[in-house]
Amino acid sequence: MNKPLMLVKAVFLLAVIIGLPVIVTRYASVADKDIAKRDCQRIREAIDQFTADRRIAPKSEPDLVDAGYARNAGSTGQCQIVWQQDSN
Repeated sequence: MNKPLMLVKAVFLLAVIIGLPVIVTRYASVADKDIAKRDCQRIREAIDQFTADRRIAPKSEPDLVDAGYARNAGSTGQCQIVWQQDSN
């Protein structure tokens, strides 16, 4: 057999075995960030629409869900909504 060709194949296979998980992890991380960013944007849009329609901001996430502006607001785990109560 041709030893240099076998060595080239082995090095290539090793590079694929090591490099593939790194590439997959990098793209999965980017996809997760994009999904979280999109979810946060949708929540902000729901809050803005609720506020525009009712001229009052929602007091909590269930307000958005009960009014039909969101199905499952803030449940992504990555987009945290801090509900601030008016001190008035």
